[in-house]
Amino acid sequence: MAWWNSKQDLRSPNTTADDLLRFLKHHSIIRAGKEPIFLTTGKPAAWLIDTRVALLDPCMSHNIAALMWEKAESLLPFQLSCLEVTGIPLMVAIQAYALSVGHKVNGVIIRRERKSHGRQRQIEGELNEFPIVHVDDILNSGASIRGAAGALAICDRTISHVITLIDYRVNGVKEALATENIQTHSVFSLDALGLKKGVVDKGLRPGLFEIAWSYSTDCSFAADTVPKSNPVCDGTSVYFCSDSGECAALRQTDGCLVWKFRAGAYGPKRIRSTPALYQGHIFVSSYDGNLYCLDKNTGRLIWTFEGADWIGSSPCIVPELGGVAVGLEHALPGERGSVVLLDLATGAKRWERYTSAYIHSSPLYISDANLIVLGANDSVLYAFEGNSGRQIWSVDTGGPIKSRPGYDAVSHQVVVGSFDKHVYAIDTRSGQVKWRTATCGSIYSEPLIVDNSIYIASTDKSLHILERETGTSKTRLDVGAKLYSSPSSHLGRIYFATTAGVVYEYDPIGEQLTGQSQLPERVTNKIAYGEDSGLFFAATLDGKLFALRHL
Repeated sequence: MAWWNSKQDLRSPNTTADDLLRFLKHHSIIRAGKEPIFLTTGKPAAWLIDTRVALLDPCMSHNIAALMWEKAESLLPFQLSCLEVTGIPLMVAIQAYALSVGHKVNGVIIRRERKSHGRQRQIEGELNEFPIVHVDDILNSGASIRGAAGALAICDRTISHVITLIDYRVNGVKEALATENIQTHSVFSLDALGLKKGVVDKGLRPGLFEIAWSYSTDCSFAADTVPKSNPVCDGTSVYFCSDSGECAALRQTDGCLVWKFRAGAYGPKRIRSTPALYQGHIFVSSYDGNLYCLDKNTGRLIWTFEGADWIGSSPCIVPELGGVAVGLEHALPGERGSVVLLDLATGAKRWERYTSAYIHSSPLYISDANLIVLGANDSVLYAFEGNSGRQIWSVDTGGPIKSRPGYDAVSHQVVVGSFDKHVYAIDTRSGQVKWRTATCGSIYSEPLIVDNSIYIASTDKSLHILERETGTSKTRLDVGAKLYSSPSSHLGRIYFATTAGVVYEYDPIGEQLTGQSQLPERVTNKIAYGEDSGLFFAATLDGKLFALRHL
């Protein structure tokens, strides 16, 4: 028989807190001696608090709900929100308790990632007009609260209060949330359970951005977590393409639509390439197998190249040759991929060279060597002579190459990431591998070369910073979520984003992360910057573009 009396009046205020605290100490604190326990970093932990043990017990769930309702009742009227998974039984218990004392309280569940099937929702349930009180079992770093707030922001809603069962009292977290107009309340502190954190937590990093405006396409496909189309800026507009098949020109300052062009459709894959701008034109490739040349001021179609079955590669302008290069995909067995150089003015084909596998990588033109370099799904990095298309050299990396290579003009080396989980540096003159550095995940990221460092992201949840000449690892930034987004450099800082929807800022001088902001969906694309507007631009996997103002 359990140590508590199951027939007692569970709503009695003089028993709830004491009973619950005893239960948590005896049953929810799991120590390492009983079973292996690990932190999110993979390091072993001495203990953890498993609140689900209490939430799945009917008596303790009732007690939790009663105590949290005491914290919330004075805030009426409100509605509740929670994150999956632990937040669901917690919120439902509070709703049930509220109903028992005469209050019907609406609730919504926020998914950590939008579903890629069914109704494709991130927020389950219907929001009403009341303020939002977010409930969670634990307040630790505050990152999950920012994640929830980011998801609600897309609905133009904010969290006013957070109520948690246990507050770890990490330095600066409550203060940082307060600056975002989120007030926090808790039932117990970590000290009440006789515990202290063994690892010093730095708490929430400063908020990085506020949303200036957002733009939504009619994209209904959130599947395929891969890099898609990066936003591109000129002096006044930002150009944005998505799996909806739409390419839109938007005024940077306010998101006003200037023009919109729609490519043909091929299932859920429509436009996944990044457009290229050149002398009043924009070049857009699509999975309908066409490369389009448009007037960038009006969106008027100038010419179309129709020589592929699918195109996922991004076009590369080769001004010295008056051409545009792009990788193609074909249905023809044995010649699944090719790279083609087209005339900039007419779209006429200058030359084409075939590969045995599809090409998703985007070409890089190296003017000082007159080379067009790109990878293929056959694991090979190819270098072609710009004028003729003659193959100069090739390197087998042992895994498909999906990203555009980078070029270090100082050392004359091409840098590229491979699905064999390595970064390669190859001499452009000889085609010889100069160095190879391992990561722990596949690489979709285009390398960024700034000063003496190479920044490249990996699906091992880290941004790797390598020494330019040797490839030696200088720093590895583990951010706890996969990285498909290529890093970018703006105003002396490095920006990158994760599949948790978090955008990070890194200071290469101070060698530290200096800020982060939460968006409501996964980010797999490069962060762009408009120099004239001073706004940053981030695209999310569900076909939305966010204009971000630096705080």
